[in-house]
Amino acid sequence: MQLQKLKQRNFEQILGENYEVEIKYLEANINYTTLYFVSGIKKISCYTLLRFEERLRANQAYKRINKTFIVNMNFVEQIDLNNQNLTINNGPVLQVSRRKMKELERDFTSFRKPVFSNR
Repeated sequence: MQLQKLKQRNFEQILGENYEVEIKYLEANINYTTLYFVSGIKKISCYTLLRFEERLRANQAYKRINKTFIVNMNFVEQIDLNNQNLTINNGPVLQVSRRKMKELERDFTSFRKPVFSNR
């Protein structure tokens, strides 16, 4: 995975023009945020996850699943209700906080028809 450090202060430059279809998920790391793109590129920004959350709030596809991650629902492969996690397409399994699980389940059900697992 290619890593790029971002120095831009402009959200449009950081996110890119087609961020709705290019960013799979964002990960907090203290005062930095790592953005994971479909192309396999990983970019680090000096903005906090909260700043990205505020900026992405208008886009229904992006959901905060815990204190560390924001995911693009277009790239969620599966939600495991029993283990409270979700799987990103060609990516990791991410833990969902208890508080966010019901909201996430409702939002994903209304957004698209995901695969739910009750293993």
